[in-house]
Amino acid sequence: MGHSMTSEKILSASECSARAIELMAEHGVAPVPENYALWYRYASGQTPDLNQALDERVSDGLPIDPAAVDELRERYLNDAKLTAVTLDTGEKLNSELNQIIE
Repeated sequence: MGHSMTSEKILSASECSARAIELMAEHGVAPVPENYALWYRYASGQTPDLNQALDERVSDGLPIDPAAVDELRERYLNDAKLTAVTLDTGEKLNSELNQIIE
């Protein structure tokens, strides 16, 4: 079986999740999974270069528009393609589950 998360890690994940959602709202970024992945990573501090790039955009008064989010995600989230595959797989799974339930 997989490793279990300690309550401390769960709390930390919950805090990062809440912070990611706050940041997206604060910067007028749509709360979609692709954006959430970027902002969650920012909130977690796991990728210091990403945090620096986002902080610089904000301090320079540059917009955090969809193009900027795409660029940042491609540059700093090596798992961006994995995220897309995961989202696609999740959608397919949901579709199949809905058919089973119906």
